[in-house]
Amino acid sequence: MEKIIAISDIHGDVVRLTKIINFAKAYNLPVFCAGDISFSERGPIKAILELLNQVKTFFVGGNNERSEFIESLIKKYDFKNIEVIDLKVKKYKGKIIVGTGGCEAPYAGTPYEFDEVIREVELLDLFENYKVSHIDIFLAHSPPFGILDNLRGSKALRKIVDTFNIDIYICGHVHEFAGSIEIYKETLFVNPGKIGALIDINNKQVDILSSL
Repeated sequence: MEKIIAISDIHGDVVRLTKIINFAKAYNLPVFCAGDISFSERGPIKAILELLNQVKTFFVGGNNERSEFIESLIKKYDFKNIEVIDLKVKKYKGKIIVGTGGCEAPYAGTPYEFDEVIREVELLDLFENYKVSHIDIFLAHSPPFGILDNLRGSKALRKIVDTFNIDIYICGHVHEFAGSIEIYKETLFVNPGKIGALIDINNKQVDILSSL
């Protein structure tokens, strides 16, 4: 695995997602989806999951959909290519992947908002259990506080960023930063938005897919 597709905040845009998935299929690339495919668990969710299921997809819920809600639909419709990795550590083609969905509470009364203290403990326990010290790809809906966030990011996730060695951090949530990248220390942060991004994970090069 050298290149991946990253997307976030689709919010029901089936037309845009179709273009992204067709590109991923053409080059046999996995998709990393940072959530918010819906509007508070409403919209063309099944159609979006059908598209994501056409390629290998790693997924975390946004604040607009709980990860367990998506998992229930994956099971119901037998979408075998979509893997929800919220609060999970995965090894895929030699890379360590970690996921965390939702956004920090209080936000807007959306379905998936987490307590900052609890989320930090959950992640630290997860890393301890799996002996994680280095993360190749961190897939989160929320950005860390102070990075691609207009100061609306998660302080718990900022602590994780400042504590652990992370190569690439994929996020969404703050729409103003869709299609943006930032470097902090040695970590590449990407908010692909629904525009989508092609990321070379070996050399940390990013192409925003605005031409699709």
